[in-house]
Amino acid sequence: MIPPMWPFASRGSRAATVAPPSTAATQIDYAAYARNDVALKVWLPAKLVASLDVISAETDNSRPDVLRAILFEHVHGQAELARLRDWHRRQPLAPDSSIKLSAKRKVEDPAAGLRLLGKAIEDFKLWMPSKLRVSLADLASAENLGLSDYVRKVMVYRLLGEPFHRQWQQAIGRVPIEYREMERQA
Repeated sequence: MIPPMWPFASRGSRAATVAPPSTAATQIDYAAYARNDVALKVWLPAKLVASLDVISAETDNSRPDVLRAILFEHVHGQAELARLRDWHRRQPLAPDSSIKLSAKRKVEDPAAGLRLLGKAIEDFKLWMPSKLRVSLADLASAENLGLSDYVRKVMVYRLLGEPFHRQWQQAIGRVPIEYREMERQA
């Protein structure tokens, strides 16, 4: 995922390089984020899936990669996400590394699914680094939310904006128990 950029920018960056890793007490081990070794199941409403698709298409990244970037930034901040990208760019490629990109799907009529099937809820299984999952679980616990509930909350806030997030929080109150049970069974 590329960092947010204002589409009407009138000049480029004045910084020539990415800042070195922070010297704060909480030094981040970027290598711990290089492998997606644990899964998280989240039920997503169609509106969130559609928003993920927009960002995925705009940034030419998969939905899971977009979501991992959003969650990493939520936990560590945008500057650390930039540093993580810089760290990754500087890593040597493995000798037998062969990256294959998935074929892009072409949708003739994007609204056809909605017209034919109506509102859908998607069972989204996200593989992520275990260190990211632990950090998210700590944040979720601090808010007395389940991990999936917390991730959904972050997505609503980041993908649909603060006003929508407030309206959604007022409308839903607590997440239905059926969703929690389905997500726990995954």
